[in-house]
Amino acid sequence: MLEIIYTHLKTKQFGLLILTSLLLFFVHQQVGYSQVDNPIPITPEKMITTIFQGSDIGHQFSQISQVSVQELSQTHQLITFRDGLQQGYIVLSKQDEQEQMIEFGYGTSIPYQTSIIFDQDIKKHEPDGFQYISPLESFWEFNYGSETVYMDGSSGEWLPDLKKSLEPIKQKAIEVTNSYYTFKERSTDSYQIISGAIFNPNSDLSWLVPTPKLSLSKEETIAAIKKEQVLMVTGTKMDGLVTFAYPITGFQQWDNYLYLSIYDEILDMNRYILYEDLLQYGVIVQK
Repeated sequence: MLEIIYTHLKTKQFGLLILTSLLLFFVHQQVGYSQVDNPIPITPEKMITTIFQGSDIGHQFSQISQVSVQELSQTHQLITFRDGLQQGYIVLSKQDEQEQMIEFGYGTSIPYQTSIIFDQDIKKHEPDGFQYISPLESFWEFNYGSETVYMDGSSGEWLPDLKKSLEPIKQKAIEVTNSYYTFKERSTDSYQIISGAIFNPNSDLSWLVPTPKLSLSKEETIAAIKKEQVLMVTGTKMDGLVTFAYPITGFQQWDNYLYLSIYDEILDMNRYILYEDLLQYGVIVQK
């Protein structure tokens, strides 16, 4: 009889031990799951501080104010802020349940604001739509009389009629599978040229002549910028309807994510765009 009772107690203890172990395992898994899938969200202010005060451009931003967040598209957000006469911006993608920085920049003007539209008559009207395809392809649509007018979202300039090109433009964006800085990578290098690399591409239109050119590699680009050599990115966008050239004035790097600064002299605006995104549309060459 005593032997039966002893055996019964051992069985219950063993079962209790198994149950306790399973509960502990389940709790551990739940905690781990929460830590991975529900991270503490990073605030817009923290994003701005991380990007703009952790690099060579940080000295220009000391009193950040008027932080605003707005929807740029169904998949992208636009963060804007001011610091005195300077404005800054960040474009985020949230397609993969985490913030990815598509581009950022600063200047006396910033993109994706109707205030940069050159045509004063068009500017008086409310746009009928806005599409953000990529850092180099975005535009407002205005139903102007009997026609649709397209204005570039990053420069405010007139664009050709895009009706027949909308699908190829969108398809190209779908095919781009680049990954971007997620605010977790460490800042590894940066450099900003003060004035030596700034030039107006319209003063020398030799870049318009279509000659085959090999793009500089990441390493070559970084080395050239640090030597303050004059570089530019040149290519085509909007399904080949628009040719562009921008001087490259600096870079910011987080681990393997290299963002190059392109400068718009008319708007006095620096835009940092991922190296791989620029190569989707053109080449990086010495002027």
